[in-house]
Amino acid sequence: MNNENNISIEQVSSNNDLVDIAIIGSNTLPIYYTTIHLLEIVNNPLYYIIKISITNKLQNNNINTIGFIILKQNESKKLHIMSIAILEEYQGCGYGSMLINYLKSNYPKYSYSLYVQTVNIKGISFYKKHGFKIVKLIENYYTELDEKNAYICEYYDDFA
Repeated sequence: MNNENNISIEQVSSNNDLVDIAIIGSNTLPIYYTTIHLLEIVNNPLYYIIKISITNKLQNNNINTIGFIILKQNESKKLHIMSIAILEEYQGCGYGSMLINYLKSNYPKYSYSLYVQTVNIKGISFYKKHGFKIVKLIENYYTELDEKNAYICEYYDDFA
């Protein structure tokens, strides 16, 4: 982060955001949501789409969405992370951590779950760094991918 940029994390507020999120997903994830799917999600009260954006003061305060997280409330105090992505050029700069920390501070006392490909070593390391535990292997979960196996990872406050 530098002095020319401001970071904001907020719930998606416009359809323009959904186009940006669909593009980020298609550029960074093996499975991603189309704009049509995102429109259905954003209108469903069980889902939350949260974006992280940079406002560049050197470019006339141009706002660029650089990542997102999609959550589904499974039951009271349980959120499932459906998808999380940061544009490649911003990965490794702490923006994904900012999204996870946003969750922890804005949804305290919640537990979180997610699925991650067993071959996604970078993702597994990221989640473990943030207190997630691998709780189960699911074989052939990702039927449309070459690497089909997934881990279920979970986070509870008392894990950390």
